[in-house]
Amino acid sequence: MAKLLAIALKSFYLDNEVKTTSSKPFEVDEHHFNELKHNGLVELAPEQATEADAKADAEAKEKEEADAKAAAEAKEKEEADAKAAAAAAKKAKA
Repeated sequence: MAKLLAIALKSFYLDNEVKTTSSKPFEVDEHHFNELKHNGLVELAPEQATEADAKADAEAKEKEEADAKAAAEAKEKEEADAKAAAAAAKKAKA
């Protein structure tokens, strides 16, 4: 299971140790981190939060690029359909 670097928001016991707001960042596994976060006791350490934010930003950028590509393809298809309709109308008049 993944290890995360956490900082304490409130004082609490972790195993046999007291973690306080002045404690250094400490490693916990992801499951324990989620439990502690749910109880409002921890948050990601700043350097780990930066990595998570960067990953989320990269995923969002990839999605935007994919959406833009799909929109461009849809526009090309629409233009091709319009040309085909115009050609069919011109042929029908003749």
